[in-house]
This record gives sequence, structure tokens and C-alpha cells, in this order.
Amino acid sequence: MVLMDFSIEYLADHPSAIPDIAAWHLKQWGRILPDFSPDTYQRFLSTHYKRDAIPTMFVALHEGNVIGTAALEDDDMDTRPELKPWLASLYVDEKYRHNGVGEALVKKVIDEARRLEVKKIYLFTPDRQHYHERFGFQTVFQENYYGEMESVMILDLARPKNPSRLWWIDE
Repeated sequence: MVLMDFSIEYLADHPSAIPDIAAWHLKQWGRILPDFSPDTYQRFLSTHYKRDAIPTMFVALHEGNVIGTAALEDDDMDTRPELKPWLASLYVDEKYRHNGVGEALVKKVIDEARRLEVKKIYLFTPDRQHYHERFGFQTVFQENYYGEMESVMILDLARPKNPSRLWWIDE
């Protein structure tokens, strides 16, 4: 891993990055975003995500350029509207992978969820279960979603971070 400087900020503070983000996301997840064109997805990104609320999206920036995204989303899997909220849209530009950017984005979403007093976060992934287990996510079930088997995972934020310690000790 090469160490590089980057920061994590709200998407709301970087609207000029929305066209690039829309292109990344549609390329990566277009099969599960059938109602979105590049234009409609850009409008969605610019109006949907807020600061200090759910839904929100974070961007990773390196030398002024957006290199990754992650969101705390209120609804990410249309077959499971009862599950809320979700870690979603975790994406790092291929040129910047394996530099800790994804990890920083996941941690930022988890920190934001805690700050907003969220008790549980869900995510779904076809093949990155092991990666998300590092943060404490656990697979709860699998589901065929738009033709791909997905593992739905949960992170229980109400549980102490270190269960071997007394629960009332703030870590």
C-alpha cells in the first residue's frame, strides 16, 4: 500500500464531481439502477444527498479530485424497504485502490451513523463479505437481487465495540 494524502468530505460540498460519480456508479451498478440515465442519476445525486442527515454521501478527495464515494442511504435494496439505513455506493477509482481510501470511507459512514444515533447499518455485496467483516459486519441472509446472489450484512452499532470490556466504558 502506498501512503497518500486524501480527505473525506460531504458530496454536498463538491457538486462539480457529480458527473464523474454518476458515470462511475452507473458503470459499476447500472444493472440495479434500471430507472437511471446519466442525466437522471446526476439529478438524483445533486438533490438526494444532504449534510448531517440520512441520506448523505461522502467523497474521498486527493489533490482536489474526487477518487471515491460512500453513502449512508435510507433505502438501498428495493426488495427490502424495511431495512434501514444502508452503507451504500462504496466506490474507489481503480487508480487509487489499495491505499486505504475504501477503509476510510467505510469508517466515515460508520462514524456518521453513530453520530446520528443509528443502531444498525445494512449493506449488500456479492463478493466482498470478508472485507466488510473487518469492520464488524455479519452476513444475515443471501438473496438473488437483479440476477446476482447478494449477501445482506448488518453492523450492530448498539453493541459495544469491544464486548470484552464493560459496556458502560466509552471507548
